[in-house]
Amino acid sequence: DEHGTRLSHYILSPIPEAETLVGALRITVGIRTVVDKLRRLVMYGSTRIHFDQVAGLGTFVELETVISQKLPEQAALEEHNHVIEMLGLKQFEVIARSYSDLLEEHERQEEGAEQEG
Repeated sequence: DEHGTRLSHYILSPIPEAETLVGALRITVGIRTVVDKLRRLVMYGSTRIHFDQVAGLGTFVELETVISQKLPEQAALEEHNHVIEMLGLKQFEVIARSYSDLLEEHERQEEGAEQEG
């Protein structure tokens, strides 16, 4: 897990029968944890600003600035940094872990506290 701004590569693929896929994955690889979140999305230029309310964890902000032919890497980085400044995010800790990892850690801490108490 890297701290700070980093590149991310992904592929978007429509899934016409999501519940069927979830069932197949449950059977073949199992479900580690379920993340229950409410996401509000705001666009600023090529930056997707995600305001996430995650059950059991709290509120988070995630930024995704898309690099494209219209917005090459250096310009995307400049836009990304501008959004960080504009939202005042530098004052907050950067968390470079997934919500599922954070939830699992939170559950382990709660179990440890219950065993102690």
